[in-house]
Amino acid sequence: MKLSAGKAAETVGVTTPTITKAIKSGRLSAERTEDGKGWLIDPAELCRVFPPLNGKSAEKGKALGSETPKDTAFTATLEAELKALRERFDDFRAMSDRERDELRRDRDRWHEQATGALRQLGEVSQTLKIIEDRREEAEKSARERPKGLAGWFTRKSA
Repeated sequence: MKLSAGKAAETVGVTTPTITKAIKSGRLSAERTEDGKGWLIDPAELCRVFPPLNGKSAEKGKALGSETPKDTAFTATLEAELKALRERFDDFRAMSDRERDELRRDRDRWHEQATGALRQLGEVSQTLKIIEDRREEAEKSARERPKGLAGWFTRKSA
């Protein structure tokens, strides 16, 4: 069931000219009545643009945006909660930044350790290659040396 501009204005607590201005500016969608003199507004569209008033405010005819002391206290409570949540979020963000920095430092330290270990591994590998080459040379010279008593006298000093 669509509402007239007057009924829509009463429902949300604004004046009829406010509703028609919203329609003419394109902020509120509506269709013309059959006679072309009025407007028909879908309630869902009305609620999209103008939040509905609670029962007491609509009955008293209060304009949209006026607040009762209860509303003010509730708003203050919500603002305090929002402030506390923002502070917690900022603390969390700062903690995340510290943790991220710490992780980066750890990563860099581990990278240095790994690089050092690889360097040492390369040095050990070269040393092992030298030892293996010397062993092969010793085995080769041992194979070429005469066996028995003759090998004793032809032994080269190392």
